[in-house]
Amino acid sequence: MTDPAPLDPARIARTTLDPYPHHVRITAGGETLAETTNALLLRETFAPEICIPASDVREDLLRPGGTGEYCPYKRGTPALFGFGDIPAIAWRHDAAEAMPGLQGHYAFDFDKVTIEVGGAPVRGHVRDPKKTITVTPVAGRLTLAIASRTIVDTTRALLLEETELPARYYVPLEDVDPDCLTPSDRRTVCTYKGEATYWHLCAEGREVENAIWTYAEPWTDFAADIGRIAGHVGFYTSTFDRATLDGAEFGPSDAEAAADRAMIAKPTVDRVLREKTA
Repeated sequence: MTDPAPLDPARIARTTLDPYPHHVRITAGGETLAETTNALLLRETFAPEICIPASDVREDLLRPGGTGEYCPYKRGTPALFGFGDIPAIAWRHDAAEAMPGLQGHYAFDFDKVTIEVGGAPVRGHVRDPKKTITVTPVAGRLTLAIASRTIVDTTRALLLEETELPARYYVPLEDVDPDCLTPSDRRTVCTYKGEATYWHLCAEGREVENAIWTYAEPWTDFAADIGRIAGHVGFYTSTFDRATLDGAEFGPSDAEAAADRAMIAKPTVDRVLREKTA
């Protein structure tokens, strides 16, 4: 099979499969679907996956559910499995030519199951123990504008830097023009930072949906620094026409802008909150 597009070197570089030395239990519908101390942690996208050997999975509770999309990074097509009325709750990548270590292992859709690690429920996807997050004050005046309208003007910005993700500015909500914000009904959760609410950005005849967000009560158990962003909003710099720091213009790379557009359309690190099947 010919891959439809060039592979992302950064994604290839961060793809690893390592032992995950924790007790893992996965449940849905009141049933334990898997329980193990022999899991693997697959780092590939920004949401790591727990992969559990078939010997520790209740295969009798799963039913074949067809096949998923071909993955050019694994060079294989996964077999999908359902549980009760829940389709595609799990998959196996036994045909992954590029990652033979996945053979004989199941991964579960974290939106459709409850995952416990060391007896504690996981909020969102499982955390990557190699992740780091820091939040530091930004020296200088930050402005962001669409056309001729300045929407953000602050000397109190923070910079949140997170492993393998673009750095994000967070600014006090009161330093954003309120006339440019329209509340959104999107609600997401980041397994590191907490639950987020969103606004659409509306200015100069343009609307960018879900472009600005806030963590009203950020979680600090992963990194104490995260608490600093309480009362602040984050945003995608690429949605603005002009960004300056102390008068000097700056902007994201083409790759970062493309990633921003993808995140606006469908969060990948932050899953959309919805009632989970329990």
